[in-house]
Amino acid sequence: MFLDDFNMISFDESKNLYLYQQHLIKNYVDTNDENIILQIAILLSLPPIADYPEAIKILKKLSLSTGNLNVLILGAYFMSEYVFDEENCFVSALLGSLEGIENSKDKSIACYLIGKDLKKKNHKEESLIWFKRSIEYGSEYVNNYLELAELL
Repeated sequence: MFLDDFNMISFDESKNLYLYQQHLIKNYVDTNDENIILQIAILLSLPPIADYPEAIKILKKLSLSTGNLNVLILGAYFMSEYVFDEENCFVSALLGSLEGIENSKDKSIACYLIGKDLKKKNHKEESLIWFKRSIEYGSEYVNNYLELAELL
């Protein structure tokens, strides 16, 4: 099964999260819906577990078998916020899929995450461009403005 290679939530860590995880796994086995795997990755990121490295491993594996934009967005976000010692592989996938994103809100989020990655790498001028693009596609998001203001 897809989840066999991962450290999942144990009963001892959190009874409630474990039981919900088991419910999600059963639904995945019944439906083979990749969005359930996405939900499991999110579940792993919740307190008191907050196992971001394991959630990212799941998202990396899922991104290899799907073109699901939500997987790329969540993976890029987790990597930008919680992983500081490796390349954000989801950002390059977002860059590659940017032209095919039709929804302006999704495009805004993708541009934001690309800008955030560039900022993390100290590429100020390039990140400014991406945050401005993000605002063009989704002016209702606050973080775009915050990141832009911080760089100006």
